[in-house]
Amino acid sequence: MTIDLSPSQLPSAPLTGDSLKVAHAMALLWTYRPRTTLVNALRLLGYKRGDGRAFTAENIKELQRGLRDHELLREHPVRQGYFRLTAGLRSALYRELLAEGDWQALEGVLLELAGVRPGHARSYYWPVYDREATIALVRLNLLGGAPVEVLHSLKTRIEQSMDWHGMLKEAVLSDFDPETFVRIVPEWRWGLTLEAINGLTSAWDDTLLPVAEWALRLVGNQRDAAPAYIRLGLAELLLNRGQRERALAL
Repeated sequence: MTIDLSPSQLPSAPLTGDSLKVAHAMALLWTYRPRTTLVNALRLLGYKRGDGRAFTAENIKELQRGLRDHELLREHPVRQGYFRLTAGLRSALYRELLAEGDWQALEGVLLELAGVRPGHARSYYWPVYDREATIALVRLNLLGGAPVEVLHSLKTRIEQSMDWHGMLKEAVLSDFDPETFVRIVPEWRWGLTLEAINGLTSAWDDTLLPVAEWALRLVGNQRDAAPAYIRLGLAELLLNRGQRERALAL
């Protein structure tokens, strides 16, 4: 498989072979993770090198060096050896993973990677202690199209010990991708949209601006494409911008 991206996402050449396998695994992990985690993720995904052998930390180090040379990799600002893909690339590769159709199999990989034994994933308490692993699981459930009751259960368990709203921001609202966002069940999709709009109007968090702009385009094309409470939130945002006539049109 080869994935071709825009020049801003992939400066020189398309990803192929071993580099693409490593990049797909990194996209699934989503956040900054060390090479040891990536080695195990590749094993659980069943990805092998072109010569049929398993990936090693040394292989991955070399492949990540190539990604970095092409400006496709970001290292954590304070945690040396923790890497993630650049925004455009990881979003594009994540769409490829979802297009394969079996997001629950990918969830099984992430749970096993986090050390969760079969049957413990639906326990009363959230069984994953690693924040980055939890973000990856929240993202996959949301964009995989998990039903409302599953998402509510995730929220109830995770917020007992972690910052749920921070998780949502890192999982789906930052590096916003409209193409995958629409896969979220409607009740949650609009709830997340409103959360982003409120983050803009109350805290002026401009990292959430792409979500609001997407919603504005949506209702601009068809007014009733979004619920009334979304239009109200957008109207408040536009009033804060001084765009009164546009706000009244909503």
